[in-house]
Amino acid sequence: MKRRAMASLLLALLLGGCAPGQSADIKIDPTQIQENQEVPRMTAQKTESSAELTQAQRDQARMGVLDFSVALFNACAQEEPEQLLISPVSVLSALAMTANGAQGETLGQMETAFGVPLALLTAYLEQWQGTLLDETALQSANAIWIRQEFAAQIQPQFLKGAQDGFDAQLFKAPFDDGAAAQINQWVSEKTNGNVPQILDEIPQDAVLYLINALSFDAKWRQPYAAHQIREGTFTNQDGTERTVTMLYGQQPYFLKCDFATGFLKPYQDDRYAFAALLPDESLSVWEMLKRLDGETLSALLDGAVQVAVETAIPKFTASCGVKLNQALEALGMTDAFDPEKADFSGMALPGPDPLYINRVLHQTHIALDAAGTKAGAATAVEMNVRAVMMAPAHQVYLDRPFAYMIVDLQTGLPVFLGVFAGAPQAQ
Repeated sequence: MKRRAMASLLLALLLGGCAPGQSADIKIDPTQIQENQEVPRMTAQKTESSAELTQAQRDQARMGVLDFSVALFNACAQEEPEQLLISPVSVLSALAMTANGAQGETLGQMETAFGVPLALLTAYLEQWQGTLLDETALQSANAIWIRQEFAAQIQPQFLKGAQDGFDAQLFKAPFDDGAAAQINQWVSEKTNGNVPQILDEIPQDAVLYLINALSFDAKWRQPYAAHQIREGTFTNQDGTERTVTMLYGQQPYFLKCDFATGFLKPYQDDRYAFAALLPDESLSVWEMLKRLDGETLSALLDGAVQVAVETAIPKFTASCGVKLNQALEALGMTDAFDPEKADFSGMALPGPDPLYINRVLHQTHIALDAAGTKAGAATAVEMNVRAVMMAPAHQVYLDRPFAYMIVDLQTGLPVFLGVFAGAPQAQ
């Protein structure tokens, strides 16, 4: 694999699909969906645009995703936990699907948080998901679950947009304990069991769930041999030391910026790579992340230098569950969570009890070992109504807190972004 300038390898994204309120020939009435069954796909043909995004638009979309990724991660890291893992692409997929039903200031704030206009983000994510059709390492799926009693208020064009732009499965069900089990089963299946549960219960006022699920399972291009696996010492963020299983090897790509060094370790198909960033000795991993933005992260990844790097990676497993409301509000997305201000009239017909986002739930899991990496992520946007209803030239040993990513090298998207700051017991 040669050095990849990822910005130049972004696929040409098509401005396809219907914008909110512009759909035609809708054949499915949501009220006629059979209970507990998936909604049949709309019969109307998707409208394609012949206009390709310019290079500037592609760069804008990618930079927006990178900026959002770092900003959201830092917003979630205010208490500096020992382990934090998010999937920015999963969060954006669920939120973009939701934003296609937003209007007015609510939509404007969501676009500000995304850092890119919704139409551009939708096209970008649509094309990215299209590149996964023949993939085996990474799979992405979207779904919308509708409370049975609320189905009559759903805008058919919103459902069509979800199917066209996000290939979303649509379900209608009574929102009882059985529905929560069905949603959790769907998430578990789509994440290959890495995220067995996204909901503990369904609140009385919840009427919609917009969900994205990601599954990643890839072997290393160069797996670790037995002699490369031995005990090492990891220094936790509190200064304590712990003996861990370390994977030692030589990697082909070196990363460097003013405040960190790192490396890329490719997976088998060369589309994805594990990227690690070790802060300078004078910085904590959290201080390092505060210096990152989309431009810096893009320059780091695009500037990977093909040179031998001696590396050590701790074998680890991490799971993380976060409620993203506060982090998203910190990015300026406030009205969407306010029952008095939220405007999702593009999603449901106006009524006495308008829709708002009650919770954005995010669950992730990763397991890294000598053979490769397995990971999963799920994001659920819970919509409520207001009322009841060579000779090595460098060395990077990850023997103290570090940040890591799983990067889609074809598009430059950080599929997962995490911090490992506290080592587990030796395995």
